[in-house]
Amino acid sequence: MTDTADRRASDEPMSRRGATTFRARAVLRRRRVTTIVILILLLGMMGSSASAAPSKDQQIKDLKAQVQKLQKQIKDLKAELTKLKGPTPKPGACKAPCADSKGWQVMITNYQFDVSSDNQFIQPEEGNVYVQMDVTFANKTKKEQTASAFDFKLKDGTGVSRNEEFVGPCESWSSARLAPGASLGPKCIAFQAASSPSTGITLEWKPGLIDTYKIPLGK
Repeated sequence: MTDTADRRASDEPMSRRGATTFRARAVLRRRRVTTIVILILLLGMMGSSASAAPSKDQQIKDLKAQVQKLQKQIKDLKAELTKLKGPTPKPGACKAPCADSKGWQVMITNYQFDVSSDNQFIQPEEGNVYVQMDVTFANKTKKEQTASAFDFKLKDGTGVSRNEEFVGPCESWSSARLAPGASLGPKCIAFQAASSPSTGITLEWKPGLIDTYKIPLGK
């Protein structure tokens, strides 16, 4: 009886230790399972967020679409602003006979064919007559312009072009600089021309280095 009791007494601590070890292992297994489950859940959430977030190419595409939308809005606003301001005023058209060089204008008035000279020493060549007219300049550009009698030639009915007669029926006048919005004239200019025909006469005006403007005079 004593031996049996002793064995029971000695087996009891071993049984307790075994039970404790089993429980510890069970707890470890549960923790491992829990950890694995948490990891699986985390990985699933990361995958879900990665799939939900737009890719870099998609982000660039979206930004381009936004820029295009803003550009269209700016274009529409500019169009609306232009509409509110109204059309840009253009330089006023001159009244013929005249010439308009992008707002730098010359108008012809008081045209006369076969003008006599009161000075017996100042007469046209044989077979020619004097032709005179008044010119008025108007500067409707945004920069200064030069008004000069040297810019004119007269082409008569025979097709001959001549420079202005500085010693003739008109008084000479000096070139002048006109500020934007300024005008000058009327100023008299005179030329020689064939006495016949009296038609087909053209005043040629060259205010710059390139363009020449032809103003029909005689009918």
